Formats: sequence, structure tokens, C-alpha cells
Amino acid sequence: MSNMSSKPCLKLGIGTYLPYMIVSGPDDNPIVGGSQPVVLDIIFNHLGYCYEYVVEPSRAGGIKLPNGTWTGVIGLLLRGGIDMTGIGMALTHDRYQDLDGTDFLYIDGWSAGFKTPVLQSDISGFIKPFSGYVRSIVGVLVTTWFVHMARETIVSPRNPRAGESASPSDNERHGTPSVTDESALWTIAVFLAQSVTKMPRGNSVRVMTGVWLLVSLILNTVYRSNLKAMLILPKIVLPFDSTEELAESRIPTWVPRGSAMHTAGLKSPPESALAKILENSNSLDVPTDVPWGISDTIAGKHAMTSPRASITYIMHTTFSKTGQCLLYTMSEDLVGMVQISILLRKGSPLKPKLNSVIRRLREFGILDHEYKKQVANATECLKPIGSRGTRKLRSLDLGDFYGVFMLYAGGALMALVSFLMELVLRNAKLSVEPDSDIKHETAEDSTPSRMKLPHNRSLDLSTKE
Repeated sequence: MSNMSSKPCLKLGIGTYLPYMIVSGPDDNPIVGGSQPVVLDIIFNHLGYCYEYVVEPSRAGGIKLPNGTWTGVIGLLLRGGIDMTGIGMALTHDRYQDLDGTDFLYIDGWSAGFKTPVLQSDISGFIKPFSGYVRSIVGVLVTTWFVHMARETIVSPRNPRAGESASPSDNERHGTPSVTDESALWTIAVFLAQSVTKMPRGNSVRVMTGVWLLVSLILNTVYRSNLKAMLILPKIVLPFDSTEELAESRIPTWVPRGSAMHTAGLKSPPESALAKILENSNSLDVPTDVPWGISDTIAGKHAMTSPRASITYIMHTTFSKTGQCLLYTMSEDLVGMVQISILLRKGSPLKPKLNSVIRRLREFGILDHEYKKQVANATECLKPIGSRGTRKLRSLDLGDFYGVFMLYAGGALMALVSFLMELVLRNAKLSVEPDSDIKHETAEDSTPSRMKLPHNRSLDLSTKE
């Protein structure tokens, strides 16, 4: 592809960098798409240059070899095969030393994407409505304990008069209560709608307990209304959501050779997370194959390390075709923000001319406008996974009730164990009581001074003949 004018034509080295430039077809007649061709048309129409695309066979950005030479598009640029890169590339430290970069087109960060995890039933969903009540219960428990303790401290029990014995009712009414036990009983039992055997002592404690009765009624009513919603809400387990989690997961990763991620991993300490991710890479020993990397990422065979813009474009494409979000991207960055610029040879006279136009395109929002046109359908997939498809109804299945079933089975098992323990203790007690009676009788009969004889006769063993 070329744009003809009266000025000499510039040769632009190109390669695939989603969504800015998408190169397909043969090298001698490439098909170029994305947002960058539109930007290049604007730039060179304004400057009055014609240009033509030159496809480097590997279609890779290029890396610096130990002997100081470069491969890919950058190597072609330094050898004089092209005048500049036609696609913005990350301006790393090595590239900055050997090349000049224009004003940045975009600022992008490197992240990792993976197949969207399957939604699972949350067996703990029936507990979630109580999650917001813990502080309330603790606050009421502390308040009740404080009020109860203050009352027992201020109001001392009356002592019976001399010569009078305290009746059981007086002891029950004026005895020293266990403040902590009763406070916990009145707070937790009332909240769980269980009967309380003891009446709160004193008006202050009764008022506090009465207010808590009313509040518990309201809270439990809200719980019942929210229970179904919490059961329907699915559980999502992400394979990784940070650099450390990706390194520990040992999931194979697709890392484009010569990319900013590749360079950062090579320069990282051996025990760092980036170095471990690079060890798990399955793409560094083979030529860069973008379609293969994307298809295996969607299939869940490996994770894809890529600029966020590229992952966003893949989300846009898959959602446009299937109506589903097949990928998710982790919330953290692997490398951080990198500057995407057009690269030129050192001292190129084109740099000030390009900077002037690029700066105005960026400030007027034209660059962002062309980029967003390429990823318009990725909006739904960029939402948090739990909030995607909130309008879609999901019916309850058996897995949603596993938590309730486990709670019921656990209660039934505890009741059975308690019943069996009662039987064992009762039988043990009954077996111990007869044995003690027999031993007592045997001890009494084994030490008499007379031995009983038939016909009411007895022999005095202590009498000497």
C-alpha cells in the first residue's frame, strides 16, 4: 500500500500490533488494517509525503542480539531498508540507546489475559446476608454486657435478716449472675430467633433487650428477602489476578519474542516473578505467531502476556462474533506503562516534523477516537466478571443449596452424637452403681467377729478354747 505525492516516498516497516495495525496476506501485497493506517494517512497528507509499506518476513518488532545487532523491523530500519517504523512500538531502554522515538502515540501497560473462568455455585451463599450484621451483633453484645455489668455493680443484692434463711426464689432473684454468659445468650439467641430461658434483670437491661428484639426482627426479615439473591449470585475463582499469582500458577504463557515483557523478564533477577513467568513461556523458541497465540489463549491452553490494548481488541473481536466474553485480563500490570512511539534512526530529520503533527492529533483526541473505534464492543468484557451480564437471569440449581444441606446434615450429626453420648453415659452410670453396692455389701460381710452357722448357731472366733 502506498500514498503517492510529489515528494519522495518513505518506506515504512510494519508488523502486527493489535489493535493499532493488523497485517495479513502475502509480504509483497499485504492487507493492512487497524487504527494506525488512518493516522498515517493524516500525518503524511499533512506533511506532503508519499509512503509505502515494507513487511519484514518475521513481522516481529525485533530484539538486540549479544553481538549488538537487531532483528525484525528494527534491524531492517538500522540496516537502511526502511526510513521509519510504520507502527508505534514500545520505547524500551535498549531501543532508546540505538534509535530515536517520536512523541508518544499512546501510553499502554503490559498485562496478562486468560480464558474466562466458569461461574460456580457458592455453597456459602446462605451466610453472606449475615456478613454485614457481624459488627451490629458485636456492638449489641458489648453494650448489653456493659449495661448488665453496670447494673450488677450498682444494685447490690440484699442480705437476709439474722435468723432468716434465704428462700430459693430469693437466691435466684438476688444471686450473682454470669454477666458474660447471659449477655451472649440474650444477644445471639434473640438474633437467631431462639427462646431464652432467663428473663433479663432490671429495667435497663430489659429495655436494651427489647430494642434488640425489634432490631433482630427487622434484620432477619431483610435476611430472608436477600437470601435468594445471595444464593443465585455465582462464585468466581480467578486462576490469577496479579504478577505473583501468575508466576505461582505455573500456567504456560505466550510472550512475544522481543517485546517489552520479554526484555523486562530477561533483565529481572532469577527469583523474581517476571523471570518465573518467562521460564514458563511456550513461545520464545518459535517464531511469533499471533493467531496461534490468540486461539490457544481462548482455548485455555496458555495465558497471553500482551499490551492491554491488544487484549481489549481480542475481547472486542470475540464478543462481536459470539456475543460472549471469552477472556478476562488481570487487574495489575506486568511491566507497567510503556510509551508507544514511531521509531527512527538517530538524527533523522523527520522527527521534528512528525512530533508536531502527532502532538496535535493526540491533544485533539483523534488518536483516541481511532483507537476506540477498533475496540467498541469490548465494553461489556472490560467490566468486572461478577457484574457481567447482570440482566441475565440464572435459575437456582442443586449446587446452590449444598451449603444449606451441609448445615442441616451437620446439625443432625451433632444431635445424633449427643444422643449416643447420653446413652453411653447412662449405661455406664447404671453399671457403676450396682457394682458399688455389691462391693459395699461384700466388705461388710467379710469382717465380722462371728461366723454364722446353720440352725441359728454362731461361732465366736475370738473365744479361746
